[in-house]
Amino acid sequence: MEPATHRIDLVVVGAGIIGALAVWRALQDGLTVRWYDPDPANGATYAAAGMIAPTFEAAFGEHDLMRLNVESARLWPTLVKELEHETRVDIGFRRAGSLTVAFDSGDLEEARRLHALHREWNLDSEMLSAAEVRERLPLAGAHVSGGLWAENDHQINPREVSLALIGAIARHGTHVEKKRVAALLVTDENSEQAGVNNHQVGEEDQRVEGKRQRVEGVILEGGVSIHADRVLIAAGWQSSSLVADLSGIDIPTRPVKGEVVRLNYNSVPWLDTEFTVRGLVQGRPIYIVPRSDGEIVVGATTYEREDDRQATAGGIFTLLRDARAVIPGLDEAEITEVTARARPGSPDNLPLIGSVADGTLMVATGHYRHGILLAAVTSHLIQCMLRGEKLPDYAESCSPSRFTQLEDPDARYPLSVE
Repeated sequence: MEPATHRIDLVVVGAGIIGALAVWRALQDGLTVRWYDPDPANGATYAAAGMIAPTFEAAFGEHDLMRLNVESARLWPTLVKELEHETRVDIGFRRAGSLTVAFDSGDLEEARRLHALHREWNLDSEMLSAAEVRERLPLAGAHVSGGLWAENDHQINPREVSLALIGAIARHGTHVEKKRVAALLVTDENSEQAGVNNHQVGEEDQRVEGKRQRVEGVILEGGVSIHADRVLIAAGWQSSSLVADLSGIDIPTRPVKGEVVRLNYNSVPWLDTEFTVRGLVQGRPIYIVPRSDGEIVVGATTYEREDDRQATAGGIFTLLRDARAVIPGLDEAEITEVTARARPGSPDNLPLIGSVADGTLMVATGHYRHGILLAAVTSHLIQCMLRGEKLPDYAESCSPSRFTQLEDPDARYPLSVE
């Protein structure tokens, strides 16, 4: 085994958009960071369409998630300005709105239900007749029953964001290391009184059988130990395996596979609608996201399956069939890429963002379909934790402790500030 390295401030595991933003923010605050991912920027972020769409991502029974989505959408424009100013890279932010097209009468009824939900939750959307849909989208197919317009739903290009972040981080002198983290370095500190220690807000005692666990760093594949004051796990659906051996800590992420198709409309520029088009086609959701560089992203399927990264004929057929039902002209676009990746799902569809293990372990994972949308608020919460600042009230819903079952019900203590 190789000797341990000198201690650093923070280790970040995962180089998707969540991990990259965390590294960037930590470096901006002057922290020393080591960053690990054997296949950087090639997971869910690579496949994502990049919709910043808090209105049309609202779903029945998910009010807490809606609050997070709205807050993150509010933070995105400032994040875009800051990142583009530092990197001089256009990351594809389009303030263009979103149109949902209802294919038949059943889909129109569902659109009306969604509109009622938007009104109940104070989200801005407008119900459209079939004629009003065609006025906004002359490319619409023969079957249109009506639709919804959301002015405040926008989009970003996740791949460009990843490249910009990697470049910005490199200018701070840090690079992602293509190494796999095999395990966490953990110590159990005996606690005679099992009492309350004052920690920064966002940090919680995890005490099991009189012991308090402390994460001291990570162990890389091959046995190299990297010691750090804190570790952030942002490894997508694989995050759960890294904490599997920690007593009293459960990060129940799972892979939820999805497929997307990328088209190119440069030879048929009239296909650029400039805004995101969503469809409800006989109950099946579809999205069509045009970019200014000539790309159109069509997605996405959803399967409770492992991350085999293999696209299926049936999945791609379904996507193209439903997309062309909304915009038949897509037939003339060139297929440039078919991508299959797994999103990090959680049991309640909310992300897990917070600190555990005496505050030495932070997690930011389980974002499911909303990783790009929630990236801005996640980076804000991570920065708050790193600075020891109080977390906003809305962060309580995504606390990772909500899935932790301790034998002693008194083992979870109130959060306090030193």
